[in-house]
Amino acid sequence: MRADIKVGALLPDYELPDHTGVKRKLSLLQGNDPMILMLGRGIYCPKDRQQLHQMVQFSSQCDVGFTRMVTINCDNLILINDLRLGIGAHWPFLYDQERIILNDLEILEYTDTTNNPMIPHTFVLEPG
Repeated sequence: MRADIKVGALLPDYELPDHTGVKRKLSLLQGNDPMILMLGRGIYCPKDRQQLHQMVQFSSQCDVGFTRMVTINCDNLILINDLRLGIGAHWPFLYDQERIILNDLEILEYTDTTNNPMIPHTFVLEPG
């Protein structure tokens, strides 16, 4: 992880396509609410799917607490939709096929040279 990405720092305001193919900026998805941002490996990873299943159960608490959720991985549009629908998530999933976040944050998963995914990270972002 880049040295400047730490507690209290601003995360870059990435703009990526969502599960409908529309480009979305993180700041617009967050609005004035806290946000849980999950960066993952992708649909092929059983650990990611397990975490997302647990987040689906937790998401109703986020809804009443006015907390937004966003998931990003390196899958394509079809796979990100398969993952989102398969776990029953209702929040936005963004896809980063060009690996902009992976390269910018320096989070290449070094153990998987076939899929070249991100090392999973979960951020809790303050409003603003």
